[in-house]
Amino acid sequence: MGCLRGIFAKYEDQRQWIIEEILSALGKISTHNNVQSRFLLPDGSSIHAISSLLLQLIQASAFGVSARIRKLRSSVMETEGPAPQSNVIDTAEEEIRFCADITESSLKSVRIVAGYLVQKSASTKPSKTTHDTDYKAILDVFVNDLLAVLYRPEWPAASLFLSVLSRLMMSPLEDSKTGVELSAARNIALDYLGNIAARIRSFDLAMQCEGAQSSLVEIISSADVAAASNLMRDQITVQTYLAVSAKDDGMFASSLDMTCVVWAQELQAAIQKITTVTDLLAAEKTDDGEITQQRLTIIAQQSRSALQNLWTRDEGLFEINNPKQSEAAARASVTCSRGRSLQSAYDPILHALVAIMDTPVVALRSKAIRALSSIVTVDPGVLGLAFINRLSDSSPAVRDASVELVGKYVVRSPALATDYYPHIALRVSDSGLAVRKRVIKLLRDIFMTTNTPQIKVDVCCKIILMMGDQDQSVKELATKTLTDMFYPMGATSTALGDAAALLVEVINEYKGSNASLEASLQIVVEECAATGRPDHSVQTVDRLVGRLLDGTEQADFDFMSHIRAILLLCAGQPSIIDASKAAILLTYLRPATTSDQHASNDLLLRIFQRSIPGMPRSASTFAADLQAALMPMIGKPSGGFQTMREVVGCFCAVTNHLTRDYTKLLKLLRACNVRSMQKPLSEGCSSQIQTQAGMTMYITARILEHCDLDAVASNDPNVRQELGTISDRPISEYFYDMFLSHSKMPMSQVAPTTCLGCVFHAYPALILRNETSEWIGDIFAAKDMDNCARVLGVIHGFLASEVERKTSGALHKRNMQALIGSAAEISESGISTAVVQRNIQFILNGATSQHFATQVAALDVLSFIVNQGLSHPLQCLPIIISMETCEDPAIADRALSLHYILHGKHSTLINVRFLDFAKGTYGYQKTITSEVSGHRNGTALLAGWYDVINEKRALRNEFVRALARAFHFELSGDCIPDVGLVLYLADNLATLEYKLLEEVMIVIQQLGSVVSDCTQFVSTLETMSVEGEATDLVKDLDVSIHETSDETRLEHLVNSSIIVGLALLTKNHLLDLYGLAEDKCTKYVIGKKSALGDKPAVRRSHVSVPLDVGCMPWVRGVRTFGEFGQQRATFLRMLQEDGSLGDTNL
Repeated sequence: MGCLRGIFAKYEDQRQWIIEEILSALGKISTHNNVQSRFLLPDGSSIHAISSLLLQLIQASAFGVSARIRKLRSSVMETEGPAPQSNVIDTAEEEIRFCADITESSLKSVRIVAGYLVQKSASTKPSKTTHDTDYKAILDVFVNDLLAVLYRPEWPAASLFLSVLSRLMMSPLEDSKTGVELSAARNIALDYLGNIAARIRSFDLAMQCEGAQSSLVEIISSADVAAASNLMRDQITVQTYLAVSAKDDGMFASSLDMTCVVWAQELQAAIQKITTVTDLLAAEKTDDGEITQQRLTIIAQQSRSALQNLWTRDEGLFEINNPKQSEAAARASVTCSRGRSLQSAYDPILHALVAIMDTPVVALRSKAIRALSSIVTVDPGVLGLAFINRLSDSSPAVRDASVELVGKYVVRSPALATDYYPHIALRVSDSGLAVRKRVIKLLRDIFMTTNTPQIKVDVCCKIILMMGDQDQSVKELATKTLTDMFYPMGATSTALGDAAALLVEVINEYKGSNASLEASLQIVVEECAATGRPDHSVQTVDRLVGRLLDGTEQADFDFMSHIRAILLLCAGQPSIIDASKAAILLTYLRPATTSDQHASNDLLLRIFQRSIPGMPRSASTFAADLQAALMPMIGKPSGGFQTMREVVGCFCAVTNHLTRDYTKLLKLLRACNVRSMQKPLSEGCSSQIQTQAGMTMYITARILEHCDLDAVASNDPNVRQELGTISDRPISEYFYDMFLSHSKMPMSQVAPTTCLGCVFHAYPALILRNETSEWIGDIFAAKDMDNCARVLGVIHGFLASEVERKTSGALHKRNMQALIGSAAEISESGISTAVVQRNIQFILNGATSQHFATQVAALDVLSFIVNQGLSHPLQCLPIIISMETCEDPAIADRALSLHYILHGKHSTLINVRFLDFAKGTYGYQKTITSEVSGHRNGTALLAGWYDVINEKRALRNEFVRALARAFHFELSGDCIPDVGLVLYLADNLATLEYKLLEEVMIVIQQLGSVVSDCTQFVSTLETMSVEGEATDLVKDLDVSIHETSDETRLEHLVNSSIIVGLALLTKNHLLDLYGLAEDKCTKYVIGKKSALGDKPAVRRSHVSVPLDVGCMPWVRGVRTFGEFGQQRATFLRMLQEDGSLGDTNL
């Protein structure tokens, strides 16, 4: 290597050839980290031998400069005499030229090496053989080695290489052109610029710390003489170390010469700047100026002295190298590098990386984020709003990288979690699966590191929401995360107390449904049991009960949240509440006078209702006390049906499981029956009587729902005798008929409908009776929308109760006759399906109703049908797609989620008949507004549907092709084209956010064919003669297209002209919006590989997204003959201006 350095240093004209030979032979050199290929550094680390060779060759360019300058000075001194001579050499100028030539020669060699490696690494060769060199791997090794030895005293060429590489790599990022080669170069640049900038920034932060050495520029600006002396001393430390090391290794001699050249150029520039500044200060003639001038003069003298001594230094013949000297030289070298040009490259690199995040290419945005993450690990302060915006990027890959980037920052700086947490929390519902998983992990880390209680509570709420995710892996990760947050492994009693307090806060803040919160905590309880923490939930309930007792004397204590927390934990593990805990909770059950007291009582009663079945019969004291508390509530009901629901349910639970004494229950049932019989309802009866009658019926229905009295009577003669006093028939059928009869009475239908729902829960077979079907049909025929909503609620409640019965194992075992289908009774497994099929049309009609309560109730039933698979998907899908266009975002989102479920289960089955389903959405919109639009605030109404099929290229293409087929028409057909439908679809096609340009080109191609194929139609429209008054209605006029043809309705021709005009406007709009050439779209072959078609569809920012139809005033239809004349003239002018048909017919 020493021989090669010598040749490289001596023969300047051969340097390029030597470098090219080395570079061409790189393929034969292994990049693996074996011992033979490593070059050991003084600090014990190592770099690859090829990196060492290239660095040493560049540094050899400066070899011998000291000897040349000393020789120059000697020759000048010999020629100087007493008399002036005309050929005296200016030593300073000559030294400057020497240094400049050496620097330029070194940079020339560096550019050759850097350019070669970058160009080869970014090669776009379509196919590579095993003999091709992997220059990307070589560049990886080389850049990593450069970063490792940057600013080490023995490797001054490393900064030259990194400066040139940075400029080379930033060039394609700043280039606005496009192309395959440029794209490859940008990818290569983004692979390295982040690490380069991070390394530069790490040195920059170290150089800016308190007490750090100033650069020469800063020294001159502040006229700091002491700092100048320190800088000179640091330079001498570096030079001395290199001079001493050069005695053992000739490589250090070249390092010393290059270091001296760099330092000499800095000193020469400093002296020139000081001279300029002192001249300006001398002209000012101020006291401060004189002081500064004196200091700068001293600094200039120090610089001249350093420059003079630089080439005449002591060679240190008697000094020895030691590790401490190496460490001191390394620190001094970093200090002296503060003002170097490489340090100023940080800001341009950072700006280039930020700018590339706005590129339409997803891969580049993602790489830019990952490059920035390297910088963030060094300096989190660079994270700002520009990076936060990437959290909402259109690409999941970019959002994933952004979450990772922000996550590193937030976790490393918990104090700033408050600033960035809201942006991260928004990603919990991200469409990208990887993004959601990363967000869960990041939220867990934030929870563990933050000290802000509000953030901890909100994190728990977000994780609970994610436990309802459609992806099973996300559910599992969210479950594990929430369990670890509430009950970490090895939790102490203090931690369990914190879990109780946290649960109460989460319940207060959670905005989702109570069912989702209950299901989430039930899963947490199960997870604890499965992971060896079964007692944690029990201990949490103990803490909650203890907090209730302790908070009795506190005026502002939140009893409600604590009771609700106990209820939620009890839902998954009812045995948590034993008789002693229940007795404590019973003390909080008091007669209610306010809404809060009613709510608190309801929660307590639900706790009792769930825990009583698991209590032993010995809990007689608690049972007696609870019955004593419940009887006054039943005797004087207050709080409406909801309160009475829990009161009667709890009363029945005590009777069924603890006391087994049905005397009080039967007495109550008989009293309610007598009261119903004694007070028949008639027209004009008071509302108070109706309310009392309704409450009486409801108490009866709740008893029937919770106590199977017919089954009890079969084993208990006393009960059978008591029921006989009411009716000889089965008690369920008796009250079923009574409730049906009340549904025909002139009273509020809230009670009869609700009561029938209770009966159906307990006796499912009754819902399939013909009387029930007639009752449901009469309600929907009467168009009492409030009652329709209640009936749909009854159906939903019944379906939910059936699932609960099956899940809890409450269904009776089927006998063999039922299994083979010959049983007389209906198999319970088919009841839900039968109910749905009998009432499906009512359900679907309710879903598109304009009555909000009815629509919500129907959507609840539809959700159940879709999730349980109770109907054919194509039976529900058209209505679901229509509901996705609803103006209410909550309704639209729920419908869209159902569409996703169907797509996941039956993708090949449901993705058909796109145009028919789109027409269905148009029909639904017509029921909402008289002027239907295909977009809402610039967003296509069918955008949700497009998002569902977005992942499948074939489906996307078929979808847009099907919508575009609506523009095709036949003049000979009897069906008049619907211009409203075509305008609706045109709006959608104009505003859809297409994934690839391929879809846009397909639409343009389809619309272009509509325009180009209308030549004969245009000729007919232009030449035909129709007579009529301006006020005549178009729908009443007929026209003969050809002499021998039958007459055609003029309305058919008019609507066809509007459709062709819309096709023309939509086509031109898309061409302008996406910057496409029509000839390329026309020639495009669907399914054929195309570079243009594979590009992401990026809208041009200066073009308005919604379709502008202002040039067609009659776009929504022509009514009169006078309007027809204006439409025809407008249409023909549009075609002439567009030139689509040439000039043959126009």
